[in-house]
Amino acid sequence: MTLHATAPVLDEVELADLIGRHRAFWHRDPVDGPLVSYSKARYGSDKPVPGEAVSITPETILSRSEATVSSLGSGYERRGTTHGDLFNSSPFPTPPWMEAVLGCPIKVFVNTSTDWREPLPGGWDAVRQIQPGMGGPWRDALLDVVTRASRELGHKYPLGNPLIRAPIDCLAAMVGDEALCYLLFDEPDEIKRVADICADIWLELTASWLDVAVPFAGGHFNQMGLWAPGTTNIFTVDASTLLSPAQYREIFLDRDARLAGGVEYPLIHVHAEACHQVEGWLGLPSLAIQIDDGHILVEDGWTFQKSWPELLAVYRKVQEAGHPLLLHLTAEHFAEARVTLDPRGLAYSVTERIPD
Repeated sequence: MTLHATAPVLDEVELADLIGRHRAFWHRDPVDGPLVSYSKARYGSDKPVPGEAVSITPETILSRSEATVSSLGSGYERRGTTHGDLFNSSPFPTPPWMEAVLGCPIKVFVNTSTDWREPLPGGWDAVRQIQPGMGGPWRDALLDVVTRASRELGHKYPLGNPLIRAPIDCLAAMVGDEALCYLLFDEPDEIKRVADICADIWLELTASWLDVAVPFAGGHFNQMGLWAPGTTNIFTVDASTLLSPAQYREIFLDRDARLAGGVEYPLIHVHAEACHQVEGWLGLPSLAIQIDDGHILVEDGWTFQKSWPELLAVYRKVQEAGHPLLLHLTAEHFAEARVTLDPRGLAYSVTERIPD
C-alpha cells in the first residue's frame, strides 16, 4: 500500500494521479487498491474541561472573515493538502451553518474553539414557524467567508464545503432528540412539512456555496477528503439512529433523496449505529455512503447495536448495490476489511488508537 506523502502543494504529476484515483472512486472503475488515509490518535479517560462559552453571531463571523481565511491558508501550509490518499478538505472553521440559519443559538468554547448549537428558543412552536429564505444575516456571513476563501485559496488548496446537515439532524438540533421521538408519533405530517423546509434551505445554501466556489481540476471537494468530478456536498443523518427503517422511509427518505439530487456527486454521512437505515439509500443515483465505525467509541461507554461481522455484511451490501463507500475504521477493522471488500469505489480513513 503506497500513500501520497503530505506536501503543501502536490506537483502536477502527483495531483493528476490522485485526482484520477478519486475519479475512479466515484465511477467505481477497476483499481489496484482503495484510497487510504491513516492516522494515529490517543483515546484516554480524561476529557478536557470545555471552559467558558461565548455566543457567536453573524457579525462575529464577518469581523473575523479575513483572519479566518488567513488561518485556513496557514493551516494548509503547515499540514499539507493531502493526508495519504485523501485531501485535507475539512470544512471552514466556522459554526454549524444550517442550525444557525434556522435560528439556533451558536456558541463556542473559548479554550478549545469548539462550536456547537443550542435548541431553538421557543421549542416546537418556534420550529413550526421556520420559513424558506430565513436566516439572511447568517447566509451573508457564510458567503462572505466562502467567497473570500475561494478567491484567495481556491485555485491552490482543496477547500471543502461547509457542514450542512440533513432535515432529520436539523429537527433533532432544534427540539432535542427526545422531543423529536415524541413528535414523530404525535405530529408526523407537521414534521414532514418542516423537514421539507429544511431540505429547501439545504438546497439553497448548497447552491449559494457552489455559485462562489472555485472549481479545482474541473471538480469540487467535500469535507470528507474526496474530490469529485463535478458538484458535491455531504449531508448528515446522525439522528436517524433514533428511528426504525419504516419511520425513516415514511418521513425523511424522500427529503434526503432531494438533497442527493441537488449535486452531481452526493455523499451521505452516518454512524455505524444507524446502519439499519442503509437499505433505504441503495439505488439513489450517484450517492456515496460514508459510515463511521462505532466501535471506536465503545471504550468510552457508548452503546453499539451491530457486531463487526454484521457491519461487514452491510458494507458488502452497499458495494453490491453499486455505491461508492467511504469507511472510517479502527486499524484493527481495517486489517480485515482491506482483504474482504472490493477495492472499486472504496476509500478508508483509518485511526490507530494509541493508549495514554
